[in-house]
Amino acid sequence: MLRALLLFVYCVLFLSITSAEAVAQQFRLPINPEARNGYKIRIAPCYWNGVQRPMDNSLLVNAQAAAALWESWIPGGIVRTDRWRELRYTQSGPKWDPVWARGVAEACLRDHGGVGERENVLVMLHPALDIKGNSRNGWSVAGTVESRRGDTNILKYGIGEIAHEIGHGFSLEHSAGWAWDPRRAGPLPGIPGGTLLRDGTRSTNVGTNANFPWDYGDNGDIMGGNALRLNPYNRERLGLTAIGSVQDHWSRGDNGRYKLCDERGTTDIARVPLDRDKPNKYLLLEYRAERDNSGRVQADGNLNIYIVDERTGYGDEWGTQGPDRLGTARRSILLREQNGVDAIVGSPSGDVYYSLSDPLQGAEIVRGDGFTVRVRRVGSVQNPKLDTQCRDVEVEGVPSDLNPETCAEGFVWREATPADKVCVTRRRREAVVRANASGNRLMTCPSGQVHRLAVAARPGVDRGDILCVSPAERNLVREENAAAYSRTFRAQASGPWSCKPGFVWRQANNYDRVCVTPAAAEAIAQQNRQNPLGTPCRTGPRGGRGAWPGDNRCVTAEEAAVVAAQNAAAMNNWLWGGL
Repeated sequence: MLRALLLFVYCVLFLSITSAEAVAQQFRLPINPEARNGYKIRIAPCYWNGVQRPMDNSLLVNAQAAAALWESWIPGGIVRTDRWRELRYTQSGPKWDPVWARGVAEACLRDHGGVGERENVLVMLHPALDIKGNSRNGWSVAGTVESRRGDTNILKYGIGEIAHEIGHGFSLEHSAGWAWDPRRAGPLPGIPGGTLLRDGTRSTNVGTNANFPWDYGDNGDIMGGNALRLNPYNRERLGLTAIGSVQDHWSRGDNGRYKLCDERGTTDIARVPLDRDKPNKYLLLEYRAERDNSGRVQADGNLNIYIVDERTGYGDEWGTQGPDRLGTARRSILLREQNGVDAIVGSPSGDVYYSLSDPLQGAEIVRGDGFTVRVRRVGSVQNPKLDTQCRDVEVEGVPSDLNPETCAEGFVWREATPADKVCVTRRRREAVVRANASGNRLMTCPSGQVHRLAVAARPGVDRGDILCVSPAERNLVREENAAAYSRTFRAQASGPWSCKPGFVWRQANNYDRVCVTPAAAEAIAQQNRQNPLGTPCRTGPRGGRGAWPGDNRCVTAEEAAVVAAQNAAAMNNWLWGGL
């Protein structure tokens, strides 16, 4: 509890979010969200000119422990501590001026060779500099003795605040939470002034950006108020969630229920879409059991409900403020209560979050366009394994047009036949309508023509699509059919690594979310079937494939070059830039 409180205090005092423009331009990690292998956390220590260099690494113990914590979350990486370097920075400036402080940190970073690929650098300065996250650049800062406020021994309280900064180096934003407490002095972030609270009082906020949720309000995540966990959104952001392990709205079953289990080391996640026009806005549901330090279940836990959305805020990671720093960032927002106060909170986007009890047992998201999504915990599930807690969660009110065949923005059903739900551009559908009106459906096509086969035959029901077209037209239909899933709302609402239309996850393994064409994904699947991992390369000039660091599946040099090109182009094919 003490560590979490200290982490919260330090974070609130010294950190702020980065603008969306910087997010998009400077995103570094992970290049492939298969982050579990091949990354490095490097600790880069410097000491001031004229200051005695530390004779041992005792000042780095907590930094090394924080890096080791991340290594336990993202197995397969490397933690390295560089040697101490004398800081050759001579520019003068007011102490703790943000521009001056950043210059000091960057000077130390340069002396240590900058930031390499798949690398996260923690700059350590002796004797003094604040802890500071430098999101999206792959590095962060911590001082070894005192903070900007003059607090001595800033690291003596534990590893939480340093682990938080390392999270910024992994491109993670602050974890936020909608929360309220009318008994707390000062503004309530995220709640507009005059909001009617459920206890009959009104918020007295003045000057609060109502579209900006409470930073650090997620008490179950290292980027919020907890030093020992990652929330479900950040686990996905780092590629730690296996493909297919997130339940979604279309696979939940007819009764609208999800079974969420918290097993030692793993936690089930469910994703619920909210907005037809915003595939990247959704709910994440998680049931979290209460466990002791050894990991054994001690008591019933909480239903955690997160809304993932874009939010606007001011400031950057070095404390400078102003209108030029206004930007948006996608982030997870935990719906929660504080001190048992029940409230209805309205936001400029038209959403209303209504918490029912504390701990949270359910929520309503009321939309201005005519629907309300309700989430509630409805019962327990018999534990399938020892030390596993499970709960049933029911979801109602998801808009009816959000079905597996709903097309993504910019696409419509092709409708080559009444049963054809393949998504294409409007211009392409118009061409299909014209072909249907002027073409012939024959069991045997004239010379030079072939059956279109937009829809396969259903034995005993119909003959499928037998419109006679040119071979080029049938090839185009085949390409559209192959790309059909990638052009649906479901594909684009598949989390932070959603692919652009026309692309699907490569799935060289169960964590590989590099986006490629459907044909390229099938080629990878064929390689996986033909060349099991560990098979010796016995014929021709063959070697490791390299889809992720450590992928030694035996392929030809040409196939390995294709995979390398896919990795290099990955940033261009994610719909949300991996955010």
